[in-house]
Amino acid sequence: MKSLLKAASTFVAGAAVVVSGVAFAAPAHATTFCANQTISQREISEQLVVPKGTTCRLVKVNPRATSTYGGNDVLVGAGATLILEGGTVHGVDMRAANSQVIVKNGARTGIVTMGRGTTLDASDSSLTSIHSYAGHRMIRINNTDIRWHLQARKGGTITTSHMRVGNVGLEAMGGTTTLARTTARSVKYTDARDRARLEMRRSTITGYGPTAVDVNRAYRAILIENRVPHSGIRVDGTRATLQISGNRMSGVLSCAGNWIAPKRVAVNYAVDKTGQCRGL
Repeated sequence: MKSLLKAASTFVAGAAVVVSGVAFAAPAHATTFCANQTISQREISEQLVVPKGTTCRLVKVNPRATSTYGGNDVLVGAGATLILEGGTVHGVDMRAANSQVIVKNGARTGIVTMGRGTTLDASDSSLTSIHSYAGHRMIRINNTDIRWHLQARKGGTITTSHMRVGNVGLEAMGGTTTLARTTARSVKYTDARDRARLEMRRSTITGYGPTAVDVNRAYRAILIENRVPHSGIRVDGTRATLQISGNRMSGVLSCAGNWIAPKRVAVNYAVDKTGQCRGL
């Protein structure tokens, strides 16, 4: 590793890693620090830490890994930036405040865990899951596979385009969430804060059961030209503008308790339409 990272510091097992005042237990192997440098096309077996306020660029690391289990874990410090270009890592812990992670160029990573004020930008890549429960600033996903889930609570902006994901679960969101041309098994959006906005446009939701799209207590919601081939859509308790237009589903389109009656531009096709959606 000396030839790999001349400026890095490596600590033996048993030490604690401290990032922005929070101590994390060290793994049972060495830990390497990557600060304001680039690591390219190398195998990294140990945990890698990006210290507070620095930038680490990983280019095609762990090239022999056949899955994310063959990569290493990355811990991103407060206000630090990780750029992952191609290659494979096992997982990314970016819970330290205001950190940023960019994943691109075919990179693969396991679970990405986000923290307060953090930003994730993923394009043309593959992630196992995204977990954000502390109020992220922004998640932006383009042409990327999320193999399991996208889950967020009390977060800011989410923008997806051509994302392929298992399940989407969003709670108490405060910014604008845009799911455009996204494919998912299910979408659940609940308890949005005032002025939050949900937009679903031209997405395909493939789950089975009575309801694959469940919007409950949104502030403002717009659902346009989505396809739900095996299930239905339910929208309840929206407090402001509600537009449901041009959607196609094999289940029921159901609306109840919305403060403002839903509107449409194009007709929605469903097995049945109930409640406030009856005329849509």
